Amino acid sequence: WVTTDSGLFELIKAGDSFILRRPAALTDPDITRVSLRNYLKDGNIYWFGTYGDGLIRYDIHSKQKKWFRPDGNNERSLGYEVVNKILYDRDKNILVCHDNGLSILYKGAESFECYYADGKGSRLSNRYVYDAYDDGDRIWIGTFGGGINVLDKKTKEISYLTTNDGLCDDAIYTITAENDSVLWLGTNKGL
Repeated sequence: WVTTDSGLFELIKAGDSFILRRPAALTDPDITRVSLRNYLKDGNIYWFGTYGDGLIRYDIHSKQKKWFRPDGNNERSLGYEVVNKILYDRDKNILVCHDNGLSILYKGAESFECYYADGKGSRLSNRYVYDAYDDGDRIWIGTFGGGINVLDKKTKEISYLTTNDGLCDDAIYTITAENDSVLWLGTNKGL
């Protein structure tokens, strides 16, 4: 499957070429026509991160969907409607990286724990979060301009790694782990 600004498509190899078409298993126009950034699959459940419409949970068999969007009257709602990446942590909680921080949807929950650059308590160094990685004890958060933010999962405290600490750049787009001992960071200035 391929996520695009025009919804969801599947790329199918046909001989020496490829065909791009709407997935037959997913016919809901709310999902196939919205600007999608990425998705996760967990059995019958699909999670879609959108550009401007928040997070969607969709059951492909029952066709039921739930939208998670920011709500100014609910501090436990999704932190922002522009989702850059969604991924699972090691405990199967969903990490939502967005243009206003990081929101965590704990397994079985319907509300989020949110971390912002301008919020109370533990603060991120930059509001734009593009990627995250869970090493078991900490969540490494890649920000655009604030370097790496390291969230201690037990204490909820955040520490920071920036160019002042040796990073080649403070714009972090991707985080990839190698054998849980080395983190490769994709930045404006390379790895």
